[in-house]
Amino acid sequence: MANVTNMAKLIVFSELYKEAQRECDALKMADCLLQSVDDLCACKDDKYKFMLAGHHVLLYAAVYYLRVGNSGKSIECLNVYGRFVETFACGFSYEYFALGARLCHNMEDYDQAIAFLSRFCESICVDDEAALFFGSLLCHQGQYEQGREKFLEILAKHPSHPEAAINLSLVDAFLASRTKAGLAIDYLQHLYYGLRKADVKVPTGDSWRDVPIIINSRDRLGCLKQLLAWLLDAGYRRIYILDNGSSYKPLLEYYAWIEQDARVDVVRLANMGHIALWEADILYRFGIDNMFVYTDSDVVPVEACPHDVVRQLAELLFRYPDKDWVQAD
Repeated sequence: MANVTNMAKLIVFSELYKEAQRECDALKMADCLLQSVDDLCACKDDKYKFMLAGHHVLLYAAVYYLRVGNSGKSIECLNVYGRFVETFACGFSYEYFALGARLCHNMEDYDQAIAFLSRFCESICVDDEAALFFGSLLCHQGQYEQGREKFLEILAKHPSHPEAAINLSLVDAFLASRTKAGLAIDYLQHLYYGLRKADVKVPTGDSWRDVPIIINSRDRLGCLKQLLAWLLDAGYRRIYILDNGSSYKPLLEYYAWIEQDARVDVVRLANMGHIALWEADILYRFGIDNMFVYTDSDVVPVEACPHDVVRQLAELLFRYPDKDWVQAD
């Protein structure tokens, strides 16, 4: 009788899942998986296994619930995701480990956070944000030298990385005060942590005008003038032009004129191509630690493009928290 009841329940949730799938409602899909996990894992009928193909929506839901402050629901989503992966051997996503680390950190379970982050670092090439988070967690657990090494690794690649530099100075001050006084001043409460995507907020009021607009440019004048005219008319207040070694004299003269506007910075570089943003450490140099726009000088908005397009793109990005960027065509 219990099996009949379980099958009836699975039928109901499979239909609800299909409906949510048609509506592209990832949270409803995740809720169906949460409520039917026991029956799905026990079911031998392959016709219900189509629900497993969408198990990654549980990661989306985990990010969403983390953002709105519901850590308990976020952990439930991660646990069910982990159960599906272990039961059906479909492979963990690296986002699972990153989210696990963030959740455990929020709940002050630092040992488990380090365990999650170790798996995260094994699954991908470690970036600066992960290394910053890792170093801070190690320091929090008393592994000061290991944490210090993480900050030094970041600074070796990016000498102007502000958070890594601050963290290194805090750890050094902590160790010095402990050595000299026997009782360390609590410098470590000010440590910066990485993996901050869950903390990104949609611009409010007219603050969308302060979202940095970074333009990659080389030897193009006409389209760049059109783009800047549009941006300035729309009220954008933080515009950076990354010039990749241009030699076109009229363009260089235009740079000298336009950078008199306080809203525009011209950054003169060697020709680094489309990776200039990262190769020249632009984000660190200008203290950009939230959302930003990266575009080419020949991408000029059409007449019908709304002035607050950046606000609209930010809202779109916020609706899909498992995504890192959004593109306008």
